[in-house]
Amino acid sequence: MRPTFNLVREPWIPCIRPGGAAVELGLAETLTCAHTFTGIEGRSPVETAALYRLLLAVLHRVFGPRTQAEWVELWEEGRFDPARLEDYFSRWEERFDLFDPQRPFYQTADDRVQPRSALAMMFEMAAGNNATLFDHHTDEEGLSLKPAEAARALAAYQAFGLSGICHPQKNLYFTAAPAVGGILFLIEGDSLFETLMLNLLRYNDTSPDENLCAGPQDAPIWERDDPFSPIRKTPLGYLDYLTWPNRRIMLFPEKTQEGTVVRQITTAPGLEMSPDILDPLKHYRLDPETGYRALRFQEEKALWRDSAALLRLDDSKARPPLAFRQAAGLVIDGTLDPAARYRTLALGMANDKAKVEFLRLERVPLPAAFFEQEDLVALLERGLADAAATRNHLRTAVYIMASLLLAVQSDTPDGRKADQKDISNLISHWGCDRLYWSSLETAFLAFLEDLPTAGPDGLRAWQNTLQRSAWQSFDHAARLAGDSTAALKAAVQARGKLAFDLKKQYEPVP
Repeated sequence: MRPTFNLVREPWIPCIRPGGAAVELGLAETLTCAHTFTGIEGRSPVETAALYRLLLAVLHRVFGPRTQAEWVELWEEGRFDPARLEDYFSRWEERFDLFDPQRPFYQTADDRVQPRSALAMMFEMAAGNNATLFDHHTDEEGLSLKPAEAARALAAYQAFGLSGICHPQKNLYFTAAPAVGGILFLIEGDSLFETLMLNLLRYNDTSPDENLCAGPQDAPIWERDDPFSPIRKTPLGYLDYLTWPNRRIMLFPEKTQEGTVVRQITTAPGLEMSPDILDPLKHYRLDPETGYRALRFQEEKALWRDSAALLRLDDSKARPPLAFRQAAGLVIDGTLDPAARYRTLALGMANDKAKVEFLRLERVPLPAAFFEQEDLVALLERGLADAAATRNHLRTAVYIMASLLLAVQSDTPDGRKADQKDISNLISHWGCDRLYWSSLETAFLAFLEDLPTAGPDGLRAWQNTLQRSAWQSFDHAARLAGDSTAALKAAVQARGKLAFDLKKQYEPVP
């Protein structure tokens, strides 16, 4: 008998209880009980993001909402109507079988390619171009995925598949999936219900934008008899976008003594999406020459340093995540409490073409007051600008110290100058930048969360923190420089420069 795994009823979505424990549930129970959970959390950030996208697609299909009034009605109910969900799932349940012989969920066979290890779907494992991120399986060892694991990996692979070579002899090449190339932002509430609702955009024939509206042909992939017809690069609507078939994937289940597992898959190119389509969950900056560019994760830069850009919703040179704009309107009209404390949930990967560099999940406080008080955003921008300026003062001082340490007479007109590469290497060895930014993260999150009540006093406290962090980082470098005569001279001159620059920036003008 062929294996079966019903995604509506079988447990596979990791839901987090208020105490932090995780429990796996099917689609139906996850959504009907969403108000009782704090969120969902997959094996990796990209898996979590893909699951949220899938849940949003189901909710849009069942509930819309077409208008703000419908959204408000859903929000005030405090939970998703089990009867409406059950009615939908009962009509389409056979399309949610992961191993259905005719229409396996989110899968399409392709006889142009040969089976390969299921590792190909796992971004966090060593497979193909990917270095090992969180695991130590290899292509040679292979991998056995339980049905729940395979289902989550399938959703993530369709959302985050990278461009690259599939089969050059047959002229088969992968294109990047929709979620690649930028950070996905969600507004996170106190429950899974709140999080899903806060990111459930109004879904009608004019939203969320002209390419991703509720068109007459729009439907999620499981409702399509042929997901690849018509051949298209532009989604037929938002649901087509959220469940875009970037890959032709087929899972091959096997019966074992431990139960059904997936060891092999086939994967071939699916539909290529136009690069002009903007993801509603991403933040874009408008470049005059290249157009919209999505905000991406940077390995040594935490997201909080870009937090003001996410909240500057009136910036004509940017397009923030659409949920942020919707939430701002709901706060202003009184639907959402301006005293509410939400969070920004940022998920995604950094990649170099077909190679995954790292996966990341970050959370940043998001007080609802920022959506209605522009002066708070201005204070936040000032605080981040001060952080950058203080870092530059620190960098200047450390540069002076390194230069004098390497060439003690470099401060005289005829003195030998140190080699710039040697200076850079020494500064990098001291690690002042890393120490400075890492020491600020906890303080910044508190500054951001308290700013609606603390106001300018909160900014002044943050500025004091910046100066303390700069001095701590400088003192760290001075200790590493040593206590030779040259090091002491270098530290004294550099310390004086840092003191002068900080005083000039932060002391009020008489």
